[in-house]
Amino acid sequence: MAGQLGTHSLAALSFSNSIISVIMITSMIGISNIGPRVSNVLAQSKKSNSPKMDIINNGIAPIFAAGLLIAFFFTITAAILIAFAWYNLEAFDQDPHVTNLAKDYIPKIGQSLIFVFCFQAVKALLEGYKKSIAATIIVFSVIPLNIFLNYILMFGSEHFFQALGLTVQKNLAAYDSIFHTFFIEPMGLEGLALATLLSRIVMFIAIFAVYYRKVISPLFAKSAMGGKLKAESSLLFKRALPSAFMTLVEVLAFAAAGIMCGWLGPQFQAAHQIALSLASATFMIALGLSFSASVY
Repeated sequence: MAGQLGTHSLAALSFSNSIISVIMITSMIGISNIGPRVSNVLAQSKKSNSPKMDIINNGIAPIFAAGLLIAFFFTITAAILIAFAWYNLEAFDQDPHVTNLAKDYIPKIGQSLIFVFCFQAVKALLEGYKKSIAATIIVFSVIPLNIFLNYILMFGSEHFFQALGLTVQKNLAAYDSIFHTFFIEPMGLEGLALATLLSRIVMFIAIFAVYYRKVISPLFAKSAMGGKLKAESSLLFKRALPSAFMTLVEVLAFAAAGIMCGWLGPQFQAAHQIALSLASATFMIALGLSFSASVY
């Protein structure tokens, strides 16, 4: 869809994603270590026939609490890095128009990362429980919502009504009232960022609401926040940081290529974004398989 906004918008999307994706994917890999740890604790408890509440209080709860701390750590780190990059976008030596468009896009995407990281923490917990189907359904359900919001916010409601074959007849009071009630100005690339933010909020609320009573609520009991929190936090950090930095090296190569394409011009950067969009689909499939292999 961003390609319909023009070459500069697509180039700005590529430039912005080169910055955001490095931070987001690296952090998500770090947070995903919750899943294997939960799976390990559950396997050990089955061998020792431990009571269910003992598993929750002394095993899973400290891990989940430590996972939330890691998510908070990566959120703060991401906010600092994105703010630093945003204030120094000119240092990347991109096309001035591309830089200006990126300045509108990056802040809202940065705000959405806290919901991505919290969603990833809950999702990793569920993967440890081998309850990943609902999370998958939520993700696929949010995709149509994201597409709809992208279209409405990027191109405006009038363009959407015209695409549906509904011509706004401003000379009729009824049509005029409906049009102004649901009228949304075209926001371009900023609308794409806002649509992504709203979709990620819905995604987090959905997974939290579905599993709050059965899975998440027992983990917030006072007895569940015992002395193992510090030990689990230390263990998860020791596992998360090497995984995160290993992924950082991989993703950084793609990000650097995107920024370097911008030195050649917006057309080359836009073409790189199209190619990367196709390539990233295969990368995410392999990444998902690696997550499942680490748990099962």
